[in-house]
Amino acid sequence: MRYLRKIIWVVFILLLFSNLGNGQSISISLKGGFFIPATSDFSGPLVDAFNLKLGNKVDLFEKVGFLSVESRDMPDIGNYRTAGAEIELSIHENIAIAIGMEYGKRSASSYFETRTIGSDNYVYSREYTLEISILPVYATIRYYFFRQDFDWYAGIGLGFHTVTIHGSSQFEELTESGEDLYWDAEGSALIPHLNTGVMYKFNRWFGIALDFRYVHGKISEFEVKESENHELIGKPLLLPIGERASDRFEQNFRGFSTLLALRFSF
Repeated sequence: MRYLRKIIWVVFILLLFSNLGNGQSISISLKGGFFIPATSDFSGPLVDAFNLKLGNKVDLFEKVGFLSVESRDMPDIGNYRTAGAEIELSIHENIAIAIGMEYGKRSASSYFETRTIGSDNYVYSREYTLEISILPVYATIRYYFFRQDFDWYAGIGLGFHTVTIHGSSQFEELTESGEDLYWDAEGSALIPHLNTGVMYKFNRWFGIALDFRYVHGKISEFEVKESENHELIGKPLLLPIGERASDRFEQNFRGFSTLLALRFSF
């Protein structure tokens, strides 16, 4: 899989030079929009693990008699913004092949604070943060139905999705603060997709498109790349975070990308 991106670019370059002489067109698109997960398994297990850690802390400080305990659970990571670029080459009157790359990132956090009042004033707070960044590199074969100023296309393709997850825990005790827990894990997989969209050409060189892509697949394993606990490096990311467990985190990567594309043709 590590050679997939190189293979895609080699194939595209070969197609490019074999078709330029035949008068086929090239388009470059700049895209921006949202990815909308279609399943709670996208980030739900990780969020639940962080909220479990938070709940355990809150229960502990309530039991030992602290005056006040305030907390905020971590929300699910749902829709996130995405941006990218794409190159499309016409290989037939109604058929084109596109290669693109997109990037998106979203984070969520939870928090609790507890304190005592009096001569023995004590404040303790902790914030848990979860950040997910996604980088798909994909290839799509499209069929254009009209090839007029207003056009509709549909296609199918395959993407190499790389997902990086960063988790951290920030604590504060009176005037002291610092990060006492962090880790980075990465997973990747080949995931197929369906693609459709509508495009309007203002002239020969410039157009705008509304692009939709549905991806359906799974990233079955995430490997810890960095961690304050060096024993975790190189091992699968387990759930719940920071606790003994045998279940590996799997990400059901299913959802819709909705993007607005500015297209420049040559």
